[in-house]
Amino acid sequence: MGIVGLMVTASHNPPGDNGVKVCAVDGSMAPPAWETFMEDVAAATSVEDVKRLLEEIAPTPTTGGQQPKFPPRVLVGRDTRTSGQNLANLAVKGIEAAGGTPLVCGVVTTPQLHWLVLKSNAGEGSFVEDYHNCLCEAYCKLADDLPNPSAETSLAVDCAHGVGAPQLKLLLDTIPDKYGIKNNTILVNNDVNACDENGDSKLNSLCGADYIQKERVLPRVTAAESDVERATKASAWCSLDGDADRIVYYLPSSSGARDVALLDGDRIAILHALELAKDLEMLTTRHGDQSAHGLATIGVVQTAYANGGSTAYLKTLGDCVRTAYAKTGVKHLHHVAVTRFDVSVYFEANGHGAVLFSPRAVAQLRHLAEKESATDGEKASLGPAQRLLLYADGLINQAVGDAFSALLFVSLALQRRGWSLEDWLALYSDVPSLQMKAKVPDRTDFVTDADNEAICVSPTGLQGQIDKAVAAAGAGARAFARPSGTEDVVRVYAEAATPEAATALAEEVTRLVTAAGAK
Repeated sequence: MGIVGLMVTASHNPPGDNGVKVCAVDGSMAPPAWETFMEDVAAATSVEDVKRLLEEIAPTPTTGGQQPKFPPRVLVGRDTRTSGQNLANLAVKGIEAAGGTPLVCGVVTTPQLHWLVLKSNAGEGSFVEDYHNCLCEAYCKLADDLPNPSAETSLAVDCAHGVGAPQLKLLLDTIPDKYGIKNNTILVNNDVNACDENGDSKLNSLCGADYIQKERVLPRVTAAESDVERATKASAWCSLDGDADRIVYYLPSSSGARDVALLDGDRIAILHALELAKDLEMLTTRHGDQSAHGLATIGVVQTAYANGGSTAYLKTLGDCVRTAYAKTGVKHLHHVAVTRFDVSVYFEANGHGAVLFSPRAVAQLRHLAEKESATDGEKASLGPAQRLLLYADGLINQAVGDAFSALLFVSLALQRRGWSLEDWLALYSDVPSLQMKAKVPDRTDFVTDADNEAICVSPTGLQGQIDKAVAAAGAGARAFARPSGTEDVVRVYAEAATPEAATALAEEVTRLVTAAGAK
């Protein structure tokens, strides 16, 4: 019986919140069937109800089930929230009460827990140090191909006062001094115990990936004076979220104002796709190997929230990149990625995403790489393109979206291309857009199409009204409304040719939704 994982975290949410994320034996997110079962258990009002639900999913020998050869094992991790230790302790007691064996790994990032589950079940790594060493080894082998590995651009990392701060420091400490990323990365908002003047935790408060992506302003910065001074002079900035599965990049305003030029998950996905597609095409074309059929195509999976500018740019890349669409939510993106492509990239605009290589792709890439290796099996003769593909699945967490993997990959990609963040930003222009929330009495009154969440099928007539508003907003406009999964609001997204038109369209759709909800 494989190991599964339980992570106590509320991710990008305020410090007073907390919850759990559960991962399956392959390190991926819990499948939908698990979610339904866990919701039923959480809603149970008595011990008898809990026992009944447990019997339904895992019958005991006395009720016709089989006794497992080994007790079920659960890796338990937590982030740095003050409530985390107590909740983790309760989780341990619950696992033991259910006959399982808890394996406590302490304070870790969510992606690290997922990686540990994946690797533990594969017999390839059971400790956080293994995670650091895996990413470090892959990064160093790829950085050795750079003209000047020590010439890393200075990068200020807003750690959101979360678990990413201590864990990123440990990762950077693992990288040898000769690589510029180690000494040119400045960590700010890196005190997990920091509190404001009211004694409230600063976790995710006026900082972090979610705040930057939504507000598009610089974070409130807390750090040692010397680090704050270095950060103000940094060439680039990025922000993690509270459990380090999201990352966004940005450029401070040249005028000294607090607003920033954002490089969100859409742009991070495109940078990954550009690098991998170029190298895959080069490698497969060179060998003409039929076993590599399809590997020269990268699948990029987006949601309805992907900015229209990014989608239009992807279409200019030709046959080497194919786009696919999924419902909002990383679990939906991940499912489409693994079921439709051998090599895939997915990122939500909020900076949560990954690059995935199927087992078939890994085997074929290693086969092609061997064709260019020295006769004694050493990889010294491999060129930069081949080495990137050979080590990419070690650099990029294959279990779940990981801000650390994205940070290392972006660093390598920009250096390989000789790009600054300004160059990256100049790839395409975002279509002006705006997100709003419409408060409604009952969000369940709003239902979207099963295959296209940008179409609202209930309340009747609402989609027709939205279509008319979009048509009135001019060429290139689009808008949709979908119910939130966590609060009684309907989320509205709108794009149009100008910021003013996008705002007007978003406000009109919000008005329509509010009116429909009041009927």
